[in-house]
Amino acid sequence: MRYLTGVAIVLAVTVSCSRGNERAASAAPTAPSAATTGTSAASSIGGVSRPMNYTFTSQQDAYQFFGQLDIKYQVGLGRSASQTYVDLEGVVVWIQEYVRHRSNGCDHATASQRVLSQIDGGPVAAVCATVAAGQFLVGTRSDVVDMYRSLDAKYQQMGRGLRDSFVDFEGQAIWYQQYLRYRSSGCDHATALAKVFTMIDGGPEPATCYVACSYRITPDTVTTGVGALNSTFEIRPNPTACEYTLSSDSSWLTFPADQRVGNGFFNIPYSVAANLGNADRVGKITATWSTGSATFTVRQTGSPYAVSFTLVDGFRSVNTTTQCQIRSSTTPCTFTASTNLPGNNITYTWAAFYNYGTVSKIVRQANTSNVFVVNDSCGGAGSSANGEEYGMTVELRVEDDRGNIVTIQSGQGSQPNLTMKMFSCGT
Repeated sequence: MRYLTGVAIVLAVTVSCSRGNERAASAAPTAPSAATTGTSAASSIGGVSRPMNYTFTSQQDAYQFFGQLDIKYQVGLGRSASQTYVDLEGVVVWIQEYVRHRSNGCDHATASQRVLSQIDGGPVAAVCATVAAGQFLVGTRSDVVDMYRSLDAKYQQMGRGLRDSFVDFEGQAIWYQQYLRYRSSGCDHATALAKVFTMIDGGPEPATCYVACSYRITPDTVTTGVGALNSTFEIRPNPTACEYTLSSDSSWLTFPADQRVGNGFFNIPYSVAANLGNADRVGKITATWSTGSATFTVRQTGSPYAVSFTLVDGFRSVNTTTQCQIRSSTTPCTFTASTNLPGNNITYTWAAFYNYGTVSKIVRQANTSNVFVVNDSCGGAGSSANGEEYGMTVELRVEDDRGNIVTIQSGQGSQPNLTMKMFSCGT
């Protein structure tokens, strides 16, 4: 505790002297000018008041880091005092500014030149590139030490006095860069300090605190019956958010189009269409982001009862087919249903939809007959000698007196797609 109190006093005196020297030497600014003041996280990098690609640390935390580092070198490592022309505020501001440029794509020469130009009163330069989250691009140890040497020479040219420190400038440059690397990855001050001291003590390099963006989906699996369902699932970032994109692998499992892209926590509405077949099915909605994906799975049961129908074109064959050819003045297209519904008094509700040329046609039937006939005539507008083909959709709803209901449709489940082909008469 005596060491900490002493360091706090030393820091207070150092900063005070630094600012006093700053006023005495007006040849070039070595701290944030009035145009670059600010203490927010985004502006803490050298006091530069504008958004940054990395949030490093506040000057207060940086001063505390150097205070603890000085104790480590004096007491823990038994080092003697050394001298540098760069006051503590200059180290905090300009090494951090150098690291900002390096961590955003600038090479050593460019980063160094921009920092020295800024010390001479030049504008704050933009970074060289934008790097992905979790990356911290820095140079070698020799690079940051070389930057410190240039900074030391610059301060000497500016007529600054020497400052005593138990940490030589190699240690100040190298360990401060490491401290900033840990702070940029999400480590708090105490954690970053501990990780740096682990390396100073000869331990292996600790991992950073960066955690890649990820999401979890709750619930991640739903099992539902044959009927339609409208519900929601939750997508929540864990622990940080980034942009994700949703996609479905099944036409019967949908979500609103405006929910396709998101960032952060949402309740996602989804819809499950009725299962018109008797087979179970599985559909998935997948959230995908830059570093991974998560899946919401729906398992929908099929009906325990089977219903199907077949088509016979009586003018061509008694065999089942998927196309009815309209070649005579009255051509029947005959559908026959079969079912295993257990009740009695079964009702069959039929509907057929198709076009004949530009005319849309609908034929309906509802009774206890499992046979449904659609009649049409040759020679209508939209027919031809070679036959013009049109799609036909047939829906069937079967219900027994026990309340069991099954609905099927052509082109879905095991039912094939159907067509009608319209011929000129006499062909």
